[in-house]
Amino acid sequence: MMTAGSKRIVGLPWRLLRSIFIAVAAAASVLPSGAGAQTPPATNSAPVAERLTVAEARKLFVCKTHMSFSQGHGTQVSYLRSDNIEVLWYPGNAVLVRGRWRIAEHANEPPGGYADICFQYGTNTYNPVTGRTGGDWECTPALVYASRMVDHGDGDVFGLANRTTAPFRLSRERTTIDDLKKITGKLRSSTQVQPSLDRDRGCDEESVELRSRPTGQRNGHSNAMRSTLSRRGS
Repeated sequence: MMTAGSKRIVGLPWRLLRSIFIAVAAAASVLPSGAGAQTPPATNSAPVAERLTVAEARKLFVCKTHMSFSQGHGTQVSYLRSDNIEVLWYPGNAVLVRGRWRIAEHANEPPGGYADICFQYGTNTYNPVTGRTGGDWECTPALVYASRMVDHGDGDVFGLANRTTAPFRLSRERTTIDDLKKITGKLRSSTQVQPSLDRDRGCDEESVELRSRPTGQRNGHSNAMRSTLSRRGS
């Protein structure tokens, strides 16, 4: 298990890694207090010391499994499919939360500026930290989002895209992808049920670039109680 002060971001391009760590201190200064690091700041006022471009953000996030940790939400695991669908494994949830993602250049920046990553969840979801229900798009600078990652893996590590129920009820405690893989491996061994690991056919480089563009640029988290799902966000 990782210590609370460490970050584990394995296999990222060196330049992106340098940019992420340079910006961590600046990003932390704009996060609201009392809500945990998962809550994104307003994008029109967030200072960014180093920037991720749209192309860099696509390469870093799409077709990857991400793990984040904050005091407010605990550990969260998500997979960003190539078709702009996010599958979120939220602590305590019995089912997975599906939402939509998009990566676009920040609206107030000239061409070549920094990227925002945005998420939209269903109206039947709520954020247990803020108490807000889903339905609206919520955006944050891609670099700030990256700074919250404590672990990641290539591809759909836990087969989340092909599931509706969570592999098991995820604890809020800080952990690693490798530790969760050990638990899921033991569960599969005991049940002799193997997950469906259909390949995400859009995860080749050309398809990811096309599908990650804003729609206008293309050519022709659960407590199932009260029918709501806990999820990330602000």
